Amino acid sequence: MMSEEPARVAIEHRPVWEQAYGLLRAQILDGRLSPGAKLNLRDLAAQLDISVTPVRDAALRLASEGLVENAEGRGLTVTQFSEADIMHTMDLRTLLEAYAVERAGPFLSQQGTARLEELLNQEEALIRDDGAIDIHRYATVSQRFHRELVVVANDRVLLDLYERLHAYVVMERAQNGFVNDRIVDDHQEHIDIVAALRAGAYSDAARLLREHLVQVKRETLLRYRRQEKVPTAR
Repeated sequence: MMSEEPARVAIEHRPVWEQAYGLLRAQILDGRLSPGAKLNLRDLAAQLDISVTPVRDAALRLASEGLVENAEGRGLTVTQFSEADIMHTMDLRTLLEAYAVERAGPFLSQQGTARLEELLNQEEALIRDDGAIDIHRYATVSQRFHRELVVVANDRVLLDLYERLHAYVVMERAQNGFVNDRIVDDHQEHIDIVAALRAGAYSDAARLLREHLVQVKRETLLRYRRQEKVPTAR
């Protein structure tokens, strides 16, 4: 007796607009689409070899997330942060990350600690590299470290809130860069936070994290103000 043929499972493919959304979002977050740049939907559609409609849908989704804005008289443009935006974003980030650390601390698993320590090892490897520090790679690992501090809280609602805010953080970093001479201190502050978590000093870990993010906020604003003083070429 012949065995029955296994039932065929339909493979669902992402809608074209979602693919366009993913590509546009990546280009915004890594700085390939610069702040204030106008989104030419027809050109983008041609680059992606798709029709304009899914690109428009993707752009509207990004607008709902705050990564794109509808500038009067200019159409859809990549969002450009103001100083007030940066301050507000950093304050919210501090609240969410510190809350996550305080919540997760007593329940932090060995796997959670191991993930944080692996990210510390990746930072260390970049700092100890014989060549010049790859600032972009370090910033990427640093962002993953901060996100992991929220992931270990195992709170879906908190993570959803942070994911949206984190997009602004990544976008701001792409726009304003990362201060090279802060990297060693940044890494040491990460080490101190994980050491406090490992020791069960959860309130100390949250305090160290707040102090760390105060420094990040200060450096972020300094970078922004320096760039604001540089005249734009016309």
